[in-house]
Amino acid sequence: MNALPAVKSASSSSPLQAAMLGMSRLLMFLLISGIYLYFTSSEQPLRQAFVLIAMALFTLNHFLYHRIPAFWWLVALDMALVTAFGFLFIGTSTLYQIMFGVIGVTVMIRTDKRSQRFAWVTAVILLWGSIVFTEYQVVGKMNWISNLMDFGFFLFACLVGSLIHFYRKAQMKITQLYGDLDNSHSALQEAHAQLGDYARQVELLTATRERNRIAREIHDTVGHTMTSLLVQLQVARRLQEKDLSASQEALLRCEGLARSALQEVRLSVRALQEAGESVALLDSLRQLLAEFSHLSEVEVELQVQGMPSVISTTLEPVMYRIVQESLTNAKRHGQATQVQVSLCCTPEQIRLEILDNGEGSGEWSAGFGLMQMRERVHEQGGTITFSSEKGQGFAVRVSFPLQEQTWRYGGRQG
Repeated sequence: MNALPAVKSASSSSPLQAAMLGMSRLLMFLLISGIYLYFTSSEQPLRQAFVLIAMALFTLNHFLYHRIPAFWWLVALDMALVTAFGFLFIGTSTLYQIMFGVIGVTVMIRTDKRSQRFAWVTAVILLWGSIVFTEYQVVGKMNWISNLMDFGFFLFACLVGSLIHFYRKAQMKITQLYGDLDNSHSALQEAHAQLGDYARQVELLTATRERNRIAREIHDTVGHTMTSLLVQLQVARRLQEKDLSASQEALLRCEGLARSALQEVRLSVRALQEAGESVALLDSLRQLLAEFSHLSEVEVELQVQGMPSVISTTLEPVMYRIVQESLTNAKRHGQATQVQVSLCCTPEQIRLEILDNGEGSGEWSAGFGLMQMRERVHEQGGTITFSSEKGQGFAVRVSFPLQEQTWRYGGRQG
């Protein structure tokens, strides 16, 4: 990421590079023309006038190259001037051939079409050949070494122009990719912020739904228990003068109902506190089991394998509610005296198992609590099973895959 600003700053210097290349091209034309002018005697005014006019036209072309779209017409004018140098100074100097190389750099930089490049190279070879042939006819000899060296410079100039064109094209591509990457980075940041907002909204909705569910449970369970407690107190008051032993039994039932209601209230309040706080799942489970064991006098054991840190924040409240509901069912419906909670965390999945030694039953049906468990697990893409046998307690087994999630609908549910 640190190299990208450097690329961007390099791309911004391309106009300066283009100006430097254009100025170097003009200086080469003026320098070679000046050499021709220097070696032209005052007795040749026609040649002197041509060189001065050519220098002016070369300068004019330099400023027109980047201001009008007629690129090939300007190239044709340069080539006409260079060809005129060749014919006018025939047998005197071959510096005009270097001018062809300078034009070659310009052409190779400005176009990458093979047809245009091939047509231009063919035109240069034909003009060059006509000048060399005329020189041989006039002078009667040909300097092969000089022509081969000049032709090698011409090829080298064309290669340099092609490399500059490739470099500039690659630079433009890098600049475009940098812009796309910068836009993608901005889009990813925006998407990340939106996902963060969505996650917070989901967490808030989940907490709100849990609070509403707990409120309904308090209303249903504690309300029912308090109603039963009121009835038993009325019965005990009526039996107090008639049957003292029956009255004592009613009072004992009232004490049990009061304990049960107190347990439900404390667990519900604890759940409401956990829904509004960010507490590690393992610490929450340990405190939940300790409080449940203290209130219900049930022996509880917690076994943990692996690292619970792999559990996401969206799964933690789900697993907490499952353990809480299973403990309540074990005491309320199964009259269990022992409950074992096992949590196994691997990179592939999370397994939660709650076993009790309650009465058990070969025939049972899923009530509201078990249905709520199943709904929560399925919402997170997990699976849950219930099993029970007469005299063998009740078992709840939950599995959440971390690398693959599956949602199933329909069919029989055990």
